[in-house]
Amino acid sequence: MEKKDKFEIQKTLARYSGNGIMNFGLILSIPSTDRIKGLCIKLGDKYIHSIIGASLSSALDVLSVKDISGELIFEISLRVIEESSEDNLSMEDFMIFLRGMIAGKFGKIYNRMDMPTFFELFENYRQQRHEALLEIKYEQHVQHKALPVNDRLADMFPDDEKSEMRNAMKDYLRGKP
Repeated sequence: MEKKDKFEIQKTLARYSGNGIMNFGLILSIPSTDRIKGLCIKLGDKYIHSIIGASLSSALDVLSVKDISGELIFEISLRVIEESSEDNLSMEDFMIFLRGMIAGKFGKIYNRMDMPTFFELFENYRQQRHEALLEIKYEQHVQHKALPVNDRLADMFPDDEKSEMRNAMKDYLRGKP
C-alpha cells in the first residue's frame, strides 16, 4: 500500500477516532448498505475480502509479526466477513480496530499471530463497541424519559388527531351523569 493511500485512510479514520478516542456513535450511524455485508453485496465478496486482507497484511507488517502466511491472512479475512453480520460491522470498524491493534489497545502481540490471538483482540474491540452502543441507547432512553409526558405523546399522535381525541373526551365526560 502506498504511503499516499495510508495518509488518506488515516485522514478518513480520524473522523471516527479523533484525539485517540473512538466515536462509536458516529461509527454506528453508518448506513447498513455501507457496512461490510452491504459492501459485499454491492461490490462483491472477493473485492471486500482483498481490501480486508491487504489492510490486515499491512497492519501485521507494521507490528513486525514473523512467519505470517498468506493462507492465515486469507482465513482471517474470510472470518471477519462472516462474523461482520453478527455486530453489523463496517469497514471503518475494522480499520479502527487495526489501528488500535497496532497501538496495543486491545491486548499485546508478541511477534506472532494466529487466529485465536487475532480474534481475541478483535473480540475485545467488539466488546468495547457493544458497551458504547448500550451507553448510547441508555442515554437516548434517559433523554426521552426526561421529556414531559405531553411531549412524548406529541410524537405519537399528529395535531389533528390529538384535537379529535380531546373533543371526544369532552363529549364523553359531558354526557356522563
